[in-house]
Amino acid sequence: MYICQNHIVYPTDSDINDNPEIVNHDSYLLYIDRHLVHEVTSPQAFSGLRLSKRKVRRPDLTFATMDHNVPTTNRSLPLVDETSSIQMNTLDENCKEFGITLFDLNHPNQGIVHVIGPELGITLPGTTIVCGDSHTSTHGAFGAFAFGIGTSEVEHVLATQCLWLSKPKTMAVNFNGTLKNNFAISSKDMILYLIRNIGIGGGIRIGIGIGIGIDIAIGIGITIGIRIAIGIGIGIGIAIGTGIAIAIGITIGIA
Repeated sequence: MYICQNHIVYPTDSDINDNPEIVNHDSYLLYIDRHLVHEVTSPQAFSGLRLSKRKVRRPDLTFATMDHNVPTTNRSLPLVDETSSIQMNTLDENCKEFGITLFDLNHPNQGIVHVIGPELGITLPGTTIVCGDSHTSTHGAFGAFAFGIGTSEVEHVLATQCLWLSKPKTMAVNFNGTLKNNFAISSKDMILYLIRNIGIGGGIRIGIGIGIGIDIAIGIGITIGIRIAIGIGIGIGIAIGTGIAIAIGITIGIA
């Protein structure tokens, strides 16, 4: 939780010294380095900013893309689904109004939000990253403290660049051994084995430190971050790698 501790806005050590009762505080205000936004969970958040007459606190640290409703065929054709069209047009309007970088439907950098983050260097080791999407723990494979949030929290981060976070418990999980065949064990096998042992609710509000002591590709570490979010709950992932052989992840599952 070292990254998290370095991003605590409140309570700080001085706050605790001034008021010792804060030591037992069960949550803290966390500064967010990167806020990723897409068209599905953001419309109500931007509406909330307008109602409260607020601006986006750090538009330079907020990055938006269209990815959930993007057609996989000819993008030059009109969108058939009306809801998808409205959501993407609304994101375009919101980003223009609030000065946010948008990788829209025709932008060369447009892509899945959790793919373009690492590709474009938005995702960096040691940073805190949030997005209104449960797969945000994917960024944990690159050494970030990353987790999915809800729409009301999206609004909170847009307005303040901070977020309240409950203090999690911690759990260590280690995968060790030697692979005789690099294709014999996949990330799916590893996560299913973990879920089998701790149950589908075993990661609820728990920081799970995953140490992988076997030679794997970085792609497996990335996939583990995604699968933890799906199999155990909404995840907070941290992964710190040595080269591409070892990945260490921390995930918090929130039901």
